[in-house]
Amino acid sequence: IEKEVEVTFGEMNWKAALIALAIMVVATVISLWVRRKIK
Repeated sequence: IEKEVEVTFGEMNWKAALIALAIMVVATVISLWVRRKIK
C-alpha cells in the first residue's frame, strides 16, 4: 500500500511540474511578444 501511495504521489508531482513548466513557457513567450509589440 505504501508503495502505491508513493507512485501516485510521484505521478502527481510529475504532472504538476509539467503544468508549471508549460505555464512558465507560455508566460515567457507572452511577455516577450508583448515587449516586442510595445517596442
